[in-house]
Amino acid sequence: MHGLQRNQLVWLYPEAWQAIVARTWDNQALNILRHWAEHQLPLVVARQREGSDPTHISLGLPAPLQWERRKLALEAKSEHVTRTGHFPWLHELVQQGAWLEGVHECARALKALGLQARVYGSHGWQCITGMACVQAASDLDLSFEVPDLGTAAALCKVLAELDYGMALDGEIVFRQGAAVPWREMHQLTSGKVHQVLTRDRYVARLVDLNGLRCL
Repeated sequence: MHGLQRNQLVWLYPEAWQAIVARTWDNQALNILRHWAEHQLPLVVARQREGSDPTHISLGLPAPLQWERRKLALEAKSEHVTRTGHFPWLHELVQQGAWLEGVHECARALKALGLQARVYGSHGWQCITGMACVQAASDLDLSFEVPDLGTAAALCKVLAELDYGMALDGEIVFRQGAAVPWREMHQLTSGKVHQVLTRDRYVARLVDLNGLRCL
């Protein structure tokens, strides 16, 4: 599945889960995997490991608090993916629950810019699994999809000026899937650094402003 992007969600067929669970695991990992399989929960697309089989997908499973937030690295055949999806939109979660005013301000600022953000990390997984994933010190991880560098610069300026009442982490994601941490992007667009590290499903590389314009 070449169209998949890093941080996208995938659901696996039962046969794929049977093969994964049949591998050698410790008791905690086995309990996590059985829960995921029984409840048909998704996995997140990770960066492909160098030299990995192109017919396989590198996947991640960040477990909830009851399993000490353990992270499992998995792999599955592309043909074993039954469907794909995404983390929830910020504006949907803001409408559903109680959030700090700063988060509401962020949602309003995004709307004014004509943009949206997806919630991943512990807040996103808590929404998806229905299990406790968020701690008092958990960041709010947002993925901002932007059409071009100019929009990314305007967004970073707004993000840097808001007071969220909690730590805001996340990435600016360009059309082809290349992602840059928003704070690093803000440093680049404000002239404080000359290069930033971009990541997609296959590679991580340093690029400058001209390189970002080509994304």
